[in-house]
Amino acid sequence: MSLDLQQLTVYSEDRSQVLLSRASCRIEARQLTLLLGASGAGKSSLLNALGGLNPAIEGRIEYDGIPLWEGRRPSPTVLHRIGMVFQFPEQQLFARTVEGEFTYSLRPLKLSRDEMRQRTEQAMQEAGLPLTLLDASPFDLSGGQKRRVALASTLAARPEWLLLDEPTAGLDPASASSFIRRLEAMKARLSGGIVVATHDLEMLLPVADAVILVANGEILARHTVQALFEQPELLTKAGLALPAGMKLAEALRQQGILLPPGPHSAARMAALLHELAPYGKQAAGKEPAFGGGPIQKASFAGQPGARNAGEAAAGNGLSGAPGPLLPDHDGRERSAVAEGPDAKASGTAPTTGTAHAKTADFTPNHPGQSQSRWAARLDPRAKWIYIVLVSCGTLLQTAWPGLALAALATAFSVRVAGLTRRAWYPVTRPLLFFTLISFVFSGMHWGHEGTGWGAFVPAFSFSAAWATLFNLSQIWLVMMLGLILPATTSPFRMQKGIEQLLGIFRRLRIPVDALALAASLLIRFIPMLGREAQRFARIARSRGKRMTKSGGLSWRELPAMILPLLISVLQLASDLSQALESRGYTLTGKPRTSSLRLQLQRRDVQVMLTGLLLLLALLSLRLLLE
Repeated sequence: MSLDLQQLTVYSEDRSQVLLSRASCRIEARQLTLLLGASGAGKSSLLNALGGLNPAIEGRIEYDGIPLWEGRRPSPTVLHRIGMVFQFPEQQLFARTVEGEFTYSLRPLKLSRDEMRQRTEQAMQEAGLPLTLLDASPFDLSGGQKRRVALASTLAARPEWLLLDEPTAGLDPASASSFIRRLEAMKARLSGGIVVATHDLEMLLPVADAVILVANGEILARHTVQALFEQPELLTKAGLALPAGMKLAEALRQQGILLPPGPHSAARMAALLHELAPYGKQAAGKEPAFGGGPIQKASFAGQPGARNAGEAAAGNGLSGAPGPLLPDHDGRERSAVAEGPDAKASGTAPTTGTAHAKTADFTPNHPGQSQSRWAARLDPRAKWIYIVLVSCGTLLQTAWPGLALAALATAFSVRVAGLTRRAWYPVTRPLLFFTLISFVFSGMHWGHEGTGWGAFVPAFSFSAAWATLFNLSQIWLVMMLGLILPATTSPFRMQKGIEQLLGIFRRLRIPVDALALAASLLIRFIPMLGREAQRFARIARSRGKRMTKSGGLSWRELPAMILPLLISVLQLASDLSQALESRGYTLTGKPRTSSLRLQLQRRDVQVMLTGLLLLLALLSLRLLLE
């Protein structure tokens, strides 16, 4: 059994960007495989593609030889073999009760009531949760209990393959260690395998079987964990810093101390270091207490008085090499010697975490993409004035030729701004449907033929229908123009543009700063709502196993995501208000400093003049048509 990727290319949902390019590899069953890479490398994109959540792909994904996709839909047979747990799984709970969470996950399997109850109780017991919680609301549980419920409800479906996204994120060391032990137990039970996208190398490398290195939207290589420890430079090529244990092992190796091969947990590394005591004595050939082979050589030659391997390494000029890692009370490693300024000067990456390497921009030949970058550099005031001028010209039209010219001007503006169909269609779709319905109903009326009630017959007035279509089309074009500003302007530049544009009203004691901040937050919050909705839609698709064509969300899953989406939005609003208060925005009337002062450039003047010319052209056409 295996999971095979063949020339897999993953796009963003609007297909404007390549997230992963021509990836091919095999993930073996009964193994724990880690997806490793810097932030933005493509790990989560790959994981979502493996879960059938991103239809914008090319190439093939096969589970044990069965294609994941059947035309434009994921295969239900394969989906039922996949269990996926997202980052912060406690946020993926939907139901009114804990038992309802299990029912939601098991419903696609069409099990009997007794079988569902048996699986639910077994999963609860394996997760260490009392059965008395089944009637409780999942939102009343502690954070740790929510996470265990989310994982248990996924495992109750008994998937063959388990996909995890940052499973240890937000866990304290004791909880993370407990989760790792359960992960090892899961691997022994699954007939498929476990794939984990993670940054937590310290906790997961010692229990992993293989790693897939992802960088800049490409799979660099697949290695065994043993090979990774023998060639630590592979992590550096992937934009990752070496974990503390690997750095220490490398420092010891350079001093002639060869530890047993393979990854070492914190406890095992502590035991191996203990074999070096008393400091400076030979330990060659001695079997370490935790097994795994003897320490081949223990020599601090040339370092008289060095008390430990960390000092020896520092004495030999190994800049950035950590001191010995001692077992902390929580089971994690900690360095006995803090990294000093020399570590920064040498450019050494932190001992844990991810090196923030700049990722390449994998952008296909997408219409308007280069112009979008150009539009983003424009002064927001210039864009606002351009939009107002063209919108005025559009609303002044009274005939179809004038509206056609306005439509051409709008299409040109949208193309230059780089707005894709995926960017504008979801926003304007309700108005388009409303326009169609209004076109039909505005033209309907009762005609009159003869006398009596039977003389009234349905009729249709095309003149009234076309008039309605004309007016609503003007509104739609103005809406399209209005989308350009938030799509090509960051919230900060938007706020500064409004402040400077309305600055003359400060003398009238109008709270310009507050108005600008409110407008900026509103513009920022709307995209956040969209991103949260997309996130919960992915969760609902994954858990409900119901997908429409092209991986869309079934309407039956919409009620399930409303409550967690609302809770998430309220939490975002609360976090935002706290951030504003901490930064002093509640102190009105106080003078403020600014790190940015917008200055109109030549290109900004050209944009405003273009808008003025379009307004004059539209106005002239209207006068000619009259």
